[in-house]
Amino acid sequence: MTRDFDGNPVSLDGASEVTLKEDCDIPEEMKLTANPIPDGCVLEDGSVVIANGDSIRDTEFCTYDFPAGGFPCRATFRGVMAVRIGEDGGIERLAAGNLKEFRIGGKCVLKADGAGDCLILEK
Repeated sequence: MTRDFDGNPVSLDGASEVTLKEDCDIPEEMKLTANPIPDGCVLEDGSVVIANGDSIRDTEFCTYDFPAGGFPCRATFRGVMAVRIGEDGGIERLAAGNLKEFRIGGKCVLKADGAGDCLILEK
């Protein structure tokens, strides 16, 4: 079972039965929205999860720009990153493999001289 940062079950009803192309029209009765994040998703609690397998195999960092909690964010990491941003724009939860840098609203809030795994469980 998939769970959010608080351990609550995440509903995936019908998710395994639906495959959408980027340029398709989504019927309103399906109650689906287009995914705004390449290689990632937004969970029901607003958490963003991004997985980039190429960055693990190639050992190259990947950088993603994405919205989280209503704020523009940018993360540079290798592998998998999950984050939830609070209403005030602060990091509520963050888990990332080999995190190099994390920005919220253009401001660098986390930066590592070398890259390392990162886990933040509360503000």
